[in-house]
Amino acid sequence: MSWQDRDYARRAVPRHAGYIPGAMPWTRSVVNILMAVNIGVFVLCKTGAYWLYEFGVMRTDLVFHGQIWRLFTSQYLHDPSMLMHIFFNMFSLHFMGRPLESRWGNRKFFIIYTIGGLIGNLALIAAGLLNPAMFPPGRPALGASGCILALIGAVAVFYPTATVIVFMFPMQMRTFALLSTGYFVFNITNGGWNAGGDVCHLGGLAFGVLWATYGETGRFKLPGLSRILGGRGGGGVRRRSGPSLGPSPTEQAEVDRILSKVSREGPASLSAAERVTLHRATQRERELDRRYGRVDRL
Repeated sequence: MSWQDRDYARRAVPRHAGYIPGAMPWTRSVVNILMAVNIGVFVLCKTGAYWLYEFGVMRTDLVFHGQIWRLFTSQYLHDPSMLMHIFFNMFSLHFMGRPLESRWGNRKFFIIYTIGGLIGNLALIAAGLLNPAMFPPGRPALGASGCILALIGAVAVFYPTATVIVFMFPMQMRTFALLSTGYFVFNITNGGWNAGGDVCHLGGLAFGVLWATYGETGRFKLPGLSRILGGRGGGGVRRRSGPSLGPSPTEQAEVDRILSKVSREGPASLSAAERVTLHRATQRERELDRRYGRVDRL
């Protein structure tokens, strides 16, 4: 794909988290599938299919009795009496998930999304072992918030200055992530309302930050995760061996600078020389694809 084909070359890019350059098209999107599944399950439960909750809700005591699936199925359940619960989760999934899916590809995005929820549930189990009075093992827990907070953590690392609107107030993503962390810690230590949920939130957020900071370079590892995601950091692109056609560090830095300029000011801001540089970079990428069979693992 040449830079002219990219989304930000066709229209101005609003500077908030949901429209970070490179967002994946509406089709072929795991974000869309996840939203459809979550909303579909919510509607089913709202209309009487309560057995889905009985089967899938997170309960530490039942997990210890072998019902391991609850660590995953609870990620797709939301409280049917609280419409805002699923609304804010799906709203966040829509805006935070798209730039990450574009960056990682479908498969890797889904795995990291799921692991974020898993880490959140494991954090809740650990909290229950440390303080069963505050976090009773029989208390049900549900929701995609662990997954969503993992996405928020990753976006805060990759796009720290992207703007997000919180209660009508704009703030940078890194500020939002820090404030969220402070609130979660405060609420947990004070045993506030939904402290168990905030344990899951904090676990997911921590995983997202750690993966975005270290996982892309292979310095942050979980057993087998690098192999599942492919390569050191689980990149979605693989290249066959062969002589290097890639740009030099100086050339790559120049391309990155130009693309950053496009995302800030639009393609009309480019000079003739900058357009030539991007065209050459596009041709080089196409030659790599043609010669070495490089493909996106979507």
